[in-house]
Order: sequence, then structure tokens, then C-alpha cells
Amino acid sequence: MMKRFLKILKYILLSLLLLLSVAVGWVYFNQDRIISAFIDRANEQLNTPITIASVDLNVWSSFPLVAIDLRNISIKESSGKQENDLARLDRLRLSFSLVDIYRANYRVRQLDLIGGQLNLLVTESGEVNYQVLKPQSTDPKESNTFELDLETISLSEVGFRYVNHEINQAYGVNFSRSKARLKLLSDRLDIGLEGKADLEYVELGKKRYAANKALALAVSMQYFPEKSEIIFAPSRLELRSSIFSLSGKVSWYEEIYTDLLISSENAGIEGLISLLPPEQYAQFSAYRSKGDSRFAASIKGTSNANKSPSLKVDFDIDQGTLYHPSLGSEIEDLVFNGSLKAADMGQLSSYELDLRDLKGRVKRDVFSGELQIKDFDKYKTKISLKTEQDLDYVLGLYPNERIESARGRVAINADLKGELEKNREGERFRMIESSGDLRLEAVDLHFKQLDIGLSGVSGLFLLRRNDLAVQNLNGRYGNSHFNFTGVFTNLINFLLYEDQKIRIEADLQSERIDWDELLAINTTGQENNDELKQSDRYQFDISPNWEMQLNCSVSEMQFQRFKATNFKGKLDLKDQKARIRQGNLSAFGGQLDFIFNVDDSKRDELKIFSDIQTRGVRLQDLFYVFSDFNQDFLTHKHIKGNLNASVKTQVVLDRQLQFLPHRLLCNADLNIKNGELNNFEAMQEIGKFIKSESLSAVKFGNLTNQVVIEDKEIRIPKMLVVSNVGSFDVEGTHSFAQEIDYRLRLPVKMFGRQIDKDEAFGAVEESEKEANIFVKVIGNTSDFKVSYDSKAASQQFTENLKKEKENVKEIFKNKGKKEKEVELSEDEYFDF
Repeated sequence: MMKRFLKILKYILLSLLLLLSVAVGWVYFNQDRIISAFIDRANEQLNTPITIASVDLNVWSSFPLVAIDLRNISIKESSGKQENDLARLDRLRLSFSLVDIYRANYRVRQLDLIGGQLNLLVTESGEVNYQVLKPQSTDPKESNTFELDLETISLSEVGFRYVNHEINQAYGVNFSRSKARLKLLSDRLDIGLEGKADLEYVELGKKRYAANKALALAVSMQYFPEKSEIIFAPSRLELRSSIFSLSGKVSWYEEIYTDLLISSENAGIEGLISLLPPEQYAQFSAYRSKGDSRFAASIKGTSNANKSPSLKVDFDIDQGTLYHPSLGSEIEDLVFNGSLKAADMGQLSSYELDLRDLKGRVKRDVFSGELQIKDFDKYKTKISLKTEQDLDYVLGLYPNERIESARGRVAINADLKGELEKNREGERFRMIESSGDLRLEAVDLHFKQLDIGLSGVSGLFLLRRNDLAVQNLNGRYGNSHFNFTGVFTNLINFLLYEDQKIRIEADLQSERIDWDELLAINTTGQENNDELKQSDRYQFDISPNWEMQLNCSVSEMQFQRFKATNFKGKLDLKDQKARIRQGNLSAFGGQLDFIFNVDDSKRDELKIFSDIQTRGVRLQDLFYVFSDFNQDFLTHKHIKGNLNASVKTQVVLDRQLQFLPHRLLCNADLNIKNGELNNFEAMQEIGKFIKSESLSAVKFGNLTNQVVIEDKEIRIPKMLVVSNVGSFDVEGTHSFAQEIDYRLRLPVKMFGRQIDKDEAFGAVEESEKEANIFVKVIGNTSDFKVSYDSKAASQQFTENLKKEKENVKEIFKNKGKKEKEVELSEDEYFDF
């Protein structure tokens, strides 16, 4: 019995194999006719041209189905001149049964799309480019048609773009590993889609949302070509572990009408954040949340050139937790509910955001607040916040890229109202009403790009409209101390928007200011800031947006070698120009009264105008502080004395505070008391020249002259020096390149010896009172020559002769005239 059964089974299998071989052979022998018939049937169903680079018939790759492989397919769009591609596909595989192939009934059983792009477009006039299928015939006699009833469609790296210019929207999705089902019926196309995809963007108006997001989806919809309508059955979208449901319809027969519902019971904060535009999403993308949340949105209404659908979104969270996985702080017990509404999604002015009953806790400190924004064109904003927090916890929740660490307490109780104001100059946020206060207690801030930070900062800030009053703001910035009380006018606008001006009126008191530290660019990571060039260490800029009136009092200040005490002055700043009035300080062992004007209005230079009065300033200290004015000819080691002067200068610096010597102008009226010139090389060389050591230590009680600095040259007019070694005249020039030309007129009796008249021929001036000798010092500070100055003696002789002639003429002119008697008053007579 078993042998008979096996024999029958063998005959059956042989018959099936023979039948299959015949079928396969028939397919191969007729593949050209089959392919041609398939293409003809496909073209009968399409309204638009299709081009295919190659078509192959494959029996075994999808056995028992027969597959037709199409490569490099291009399908033109249905609208316009059909010049653009509706679709470009790298590979398209359609699978059919052998029976259907034999009957020439090309019913697609399976479809595989591998690589390519589909571009769906709606023009501004409402014309679409994707009506490529011809209407289906209802005639039952037409049985050998091209049919679609696909339970399995495989999508691999297929991009989908939908752009609707009529309603100004666009969507981009890339299907990486997805399955779909498709059934073409007489009146509709049933579509199902399930799997993984990448949402590239959702573009509404000019804003992009939900960019580059991974999606898991299960979508079911029906497309009715005749009614131009898509109906979404309840579908599921998963975005970053948040699950959303979608249902509703979109139609565009006569006008575009949308009626969609989107909801979620576990969207979470990260799900809502993922829908933000890219610039906002980047700031919050790493945050996670826990807790009960709800999200429901509806989009409903018609769309045309003048109108868009309405939008209503309701969301809330209860007993939630918001945290950043890599940071230490988190918001706990988070509760809020809110809504986003828009009567017309295309009109920013119709949007309204309302965030109510916001409460939460950071560590042990609670906070509460509300946020309302109406009219997204003008951003009419209302904010209320009340909290007291530790700054290190706040920084741990929302780090700032500029702040390394923060400590201390901040208490806020404030209400703000404002709106975006537009004018010819652009946009600015105008604070309509604001009130409240902010208090800092023992705040320390350390900045990432600076080696210094704020420490021990405490004070009270009172907010009124756009202005901020500061009471007793006390603290340190590095080595510098400040105590500040005053008013910041327009502060809120200044902080929120560029090109806004701020005005400060205040009193500033300080125990110490370290200008080296405040002006230095000491970036983190610099091993030795002392090795930095001057051009790399300092910078100075006055913002055109700053206006200031400060009453300053500083006990001590320092900049490089300069040290001063008891500085007082009034600082005015406006239009990048600063002025210090009524300034006075103690420095160089004396007192300085001054007026400073600083002009920062030009891009590449900083101009400083000064008018300085000095009293009792020690010359040696002045030379030391200013590094001997960048020369080693006459230094602080050589000179002593007390300087009383009136100095007017114009100094020009570059942006790194580099001195520009060719731009220096100075006019100084000088008076030096108890002066000394010790071991001055030029004087010693003169002493050697005349074989006298009396010039190695020159002391003078009172010296007065006017010095001019211009064109990189110091000009010293002729002056009489009354000293311990005698009285003599001196004049000359000293250039910034250290070229010197000094001329001296010395009494011969100073030298204590007989002058060689042959050697000094022409340089000696003979007179009734005393004989003088002229000497010159010429060269540069490192190589100069001392010699007799016969030319100066000749010029002096000529001047003396000229004066004598003038005196003789005056005598002959007045000869014979009766002298006028002059009567002296008693006061004049006894005025000794």
C-alpha cells in the first residue's frame, strides 16, 4: 500500500515539475512579449510619460512569483509642460503570478522600491502634479488590465517631498525601512504604511519644525482622486518615545479643506520640544521628562491665498520631572497647563500662547509663574515669575556657554509686559510695563574664557518699566572692588536686542581697581600671560550704545607701574566719547588735577585729550612709572626734583592701546623745584671736555620753561639754569628716534681752569661782565659728540651787536627831549 502511495506521489511531483518547467520555459521564450505587453498595459494606466533604462524578467528571485525589474525609471509630472520629474527611482520590482502572466492580466502582487525620490507639488493656483493614473474602467469585459492590490510594498531609501505653494507648506520624509500596502479600487486608492522613516522637515510658512527626526509610523488612509480627498483612519506616529495618534481628512476639490486631530497621552516635554524650530530645538533637545502629560491639537478650516485653517493645541503636565541626563539638577513636581491658538495659521497676529499655573521645585526651592504671548507679529508678552534659587542648581539645569561655575542665591519677584515695536530703524522690544525686584546674595561667577570672575556680589535690583534701579551692589571682579548705586535706563531692551542704547546714572565707589586685569585678554589655557605681547594683552572699546554719568571715588588703582590713591572724578560718556571732569588723585608723590577726554568714535584709533595740573610730583617717580619714556639717555636714576606743571596733550592709541608716537602733541609749562641732575652722561662728557668734574652733580633750586612735543620731537626753548655749579643757558631738541641736539652757554669761570683759546677759537663770547663758552652735544643717545659751538657764539655776537646798535639809535632819538617828571605815590615809593 505504501509503495503504491509513494509511486502515485512520485508521478504527481514529476507532473508538477514538468508543468513548472513548461511554465518557466514559456516565460523565458515569451519574455520579450511579456515585457512589451506589461509596458503597454502600464502606459494605458498613466497620464504622463515614463522612461525606463532597462527591464528584466526574473523567475527565481521571487519564486513562485515572476518579477519584472525596472531600473532608472523617470515618471514625468502630470501638470504643466511635463518637463519635471514626479518620480525618479533607481530600481522598481513588480511581482506577478505565473497564471496572471499567462492570462496577460498584470495584477501586481508585490512591489519593491529601492532608492529614489518622489516629488509631489501643488502650485499657487492649486494645480497638482501627481494625477498620473487614468480613471479605472467599470466594464467587466476589460479583464486584462493592470491591477494594483498589494499587501506588500517594500520601501528602502525612498525620499518623499510634498510642497504646497498655495498654503505655503512643505514636508520631507525619507523611508529607510518601511512596508506599505496599496489597493487600487474604482473610486479610491487604499494606502497603508508601517515601519521606520526619517522626518527631514515640516515647513509651515517660513519656519521649519521637527527637522531630522526619526519616526516609527503606522498610517492608514484612503485617497479619492475624483473628490481630491485623503481620509486618515486612526493612525499612529512615534516620535522620540512619544506616541501621537492622527485622524481626519484633507480635501482640495474646489478649495483646500483640512480637518485633522492629533493627540497624545504621553508626549512628554521632549516630544513637544522635538516639534520646535531647529534653532530652539538645539537648545533643549537633550532634556528628558517624566510624569503624566497630555497633548491634543486640531487643525480645521479652508486654505487659499487669503486664509489658512485654524489651530488649537491644549497641553498639560502633572507631577512631572524635567532633567538633563548629563547635568546635576532637575525640576521636580512640575505642573502646568497651556494652550496655543490661532484663528488663521497663516497670520502670525492671530496666534496666542498661554502657559498657566506653572509650578515646580528645584532642590528645596519652589517657583511659580505664568507666560502669555498674543499676536506673534508683535509678540505682546506677559511674564510673571516668583522664585528664590541657588545659582549652581540653576546652572546645572540650564548651563550657559560663557559661565564655568556659579554660586550664591538669587531671589526674583517680577512681572513683565512688552511688545515688539516696528519702525523705520527696524524692530525692538518695547517694555510697556514692568515691576518687581531681584536680589543677589553672595554670588560668585567664574567665566570660561577669562581667568577672573565675580565674587561676593550682593545687591538689590528694582525693575520699573524698561529701567533698573540698583541699590548697594557690592562685590569684586578679580582684584577690583566695586560698590554701585544708580539707575540703568532702557536696560531690558538693551539686554534683549542689539543696537539698543543704555544710560547709567550712578555713584561708584571702589577700594581698588586693577586696570591690568580689567583690560587684559587673559584667555583660559594661556600658560604665561606675562609673555604676551602688548598688542595681544589689551583692548579698549567704547560701545556707541552706552551713555553714562558716574560720580567716581576710588581709594586705590593700578595700571602696570602706575599707582594712584584717592581718585575722585565725574565720568560722562556719550556717542563713544568719554570725559572725566573735576578729576584729582594722588600719584608720583604729589597731586594731580585733570580733565580727560577720550574719543573712541573712529574705527582704528583712540584719541585722548588731557589737561593736567601737577603739584609736587616727584620727577624720578614720573620717569620710572613711564619707563623713562622709552629711552635710556635721561632716566629716573639721573633726575630728581618736584614738578609743578600745566600740561596739555593729545595722545593717539590703536585698538590694542599701542601708543602712536607720530600723533603725539604736547605743550607743557614746567616748574621744577629742588632739582638734581646726577651722573648724567652728557653733562659728564662736557665735564671731561673741559677737564672739570663739577658737572657730575648739578643742583638747581628753581627751573621754569615751556616744552613742546610735536612730530616725534621734544623741543626745549632756551632757559637759564641757576645751579650749584653756576648759571648757564641750555636749549635743544630730542627726537623719539633718540637723535639729540643740545646747545649750552657756560660761564668760563665754571671750569676752574684756563681755556685753550686756540682750541676754543670762535666759541668764546667775551663781555664786560663775564666770558662764556658755547658747547654743543650732537648725535644719538648711544653715540654723541661734545664739541665747541663756534657757530652759536657767532650768532650770539651778531645778536648782541644788533641790540647795541638799537640802543645807540634810541639814545640819539631821545637826545634834546626834556625828560618827563614822574611823581610816585606813597604806596609805590615804599613798595620794597
